Amino acid sequence: MEIVKTIIPHNNSFVEPPIPSATDWLANMSVMHVSCLTIACVFVSITFVLSFFHLYFVLKYVSNERIRNDMYALIFMFPITTFASLVGMFIPRAAVFLYAVSLVWFVFSQLLALLSMCIAFYGCYVMVPLGREKHSPYRFDFLFRTCDIAQCIYTIQKFVFEFAAAVGLITSDRFLPAAAKALCESS
Repeated sequence: MEIVKTIIPHNNSFVEPPIPSATDWLANMSVMHVSCLTIACVFVSITFVLSFFHLYFVLKYVSNERIRNDMYALIFMFPITTFASLVGMFIPRAAVFLYAVSLVWFVFSQLLALLSMCIAFYGCYVMVPLGREKHSPYRFDFLFRTCDIAQCIYTIQKFVFEFAAAVGLITSDRFLPAAAKALCESS
């Protein structure tokens, strides 16, 4: 965000408050923050249960060892990233570091599946229009468009919130600086 702050003029007189320690944050949270963190804990738990459910089916039904090894990183991509984000919400000073850990793990899992992703792009953007009459009973075109639009919306949303924090539309409060609030609002 420092690069964006140097390009876009903004008010330098505003000093962001220091990030609170975990004990201060947990002791002074509002009811809304407690309820949001409780909901986040529930969803992270659901993510963990689903990942072990997926792991069971991969171990049971995928017989090719090479494919199975590539799928481990994909299976545990969401539990690791959601857990790191959850810990970052409980420990505000570690939020940026844990966001970086999540991002590195996410990129690592994409690198492991790079060949699969290239094949999927080819299949989605070339083969979907060609085989529309064959896969229309399975509503594959709807699934493809839904996933494509969802990824596009998330990417645009993340950029908008980070940009809003850089120009001062998202302001700091007594607990979180604007950049950290932008990360929380985009995820």
